[in-house]
Amino acid sequence: MDRRKTALVLCLLPACAMAQRAIPENDYNIWLLEKPVPAAPLLTARIAGVASYQHFQSGATLAFSCRPDGAGIGVELAVGAQALGFDTDPYEGPDATTNGPVTVISGKARGVQLRVSGFYGDGGSFDTGTPFVFAFRPTTAQVLPWTADTVRGQSLRVLVPAAKAGAPMTAEFRWPVDNSVFKRVVMPCVDAAALKRAR
Repeated sequence: MDRRKTALVLCLLPACAMAQRAIPENDYNIWLLEKPVPAAPLLTARIAGVASYQHFQSGATLAFSCRPDGAGIGVELAVGAQALGFDTDPYEGPDATTNGPVTVISGKARGVQLRVSGFYGDGGSFDTGTPFVFAFRPTTAQVLPWTADTVRGQSLRVLVPAAKAGAPMTAEFRWPVDNSVFKRVVMPCVDAAALKRAR
């Protein structure tokens, strides 16, 4: 079994992403391709990272999905919020009192601010338990730079502001060197948007 397959097997073990305290590196930092609903064409690309708030840390995952039929690209940040002591109540459900915005920073590029909603849900194949999920939708124009080969290996941060004054929760990842799974998932939405503009 090669190192990449070994990494995938290890990350499917119960103690993986939500228990980790370090961003995976090199061959261990990979996109995991998921199909959340077997009967649907939707695919998801997920990576593992670390979330920090005040003096606490927990595992985190970041997942990208694409619905080229109109819904576009969706992103879900799943974190062990209870372990962090981060108050998610203001973000939860249809009665949420705040929608961020979250700030997504890729490498040294200027941050992208996006409205966010939240719920307790599924953290995907990396996760055990029920993490809190922050969901947001970047535009295809915002996602396009992230498909470039130049982002590979760079840092990726998501800042989630606390509802009360204070420092934000920070989720940190690193763009995997192999971005083929990420492109497979998001490019149908990017291509669909480009086709729509050309008409």
